[in-house]
Amino acid sequence: MPPIRVYAASFHGDSKGGGIYVLEPSLDPQAKIEAGGLFQINNVSPGAYVLIIGPNPDEAVVVREGDNVRIIQVLANQVTDIGIVELTR
Repeated sequence: MPPIRVYAASFHGDSKGGGIYVLEPSLDPQAKIEAGGLFQINNVSPGAYVLIIGPNPDEAVVVREGDNVRIIQVLANQVTDIGIVELTR
């Protein structure tokens, strides 16, 4: 079974989830999810991101909060702890 990866795709829009994001796996920051479900994506530029999780981009799931895409705000020189992520298909 291939490893599960988490991708950080740039989000361009408003804080209510209206906007666009495009996953470009060769350019977007990403990390492998380790045993126990932990992951850390390093060297992410400040900005808004959508997390996309799956074994590959074609089978990935976008992290949501209810009906909306979950938007992660990354600030300069800070660690962003996103807490627990639960996925449903």
